[in-house]
Amino acid sequence: TIELREVANPHASGMLVAYLPAEKMLFVSDLFTPGTPVDPANRNGIENAAALYSALTGSKVAVDRIVGGHGETAPVADLAKVAAMKQGS
Repeated sequence: TIELREVANPHASGMLVAYLPAEKMLFVSDLFTPGTPVDPANRNGIENAAALYSALTGSKVAVDRIVGGHGETAPVADLAKVAAMKQGS
């Protein structure tokens, strides 16, 4: 099963992510790039990651791994770390 979910974010309206519930995996481009460090000065990148993290936690989907369209794969904990950078601003 593949579910397409819309994620409200500052990058682009109508942004979709693909969620595979049985695999607990999410495919996303542009909002988060697994395997790429985020510069604390990159406010756009942090805002995008925070929007994605908020969408995941708000919908209570079970995600273990994130697959990036421009990166690698990473545990959802990596996304949480970047999202937390928003709170530190």
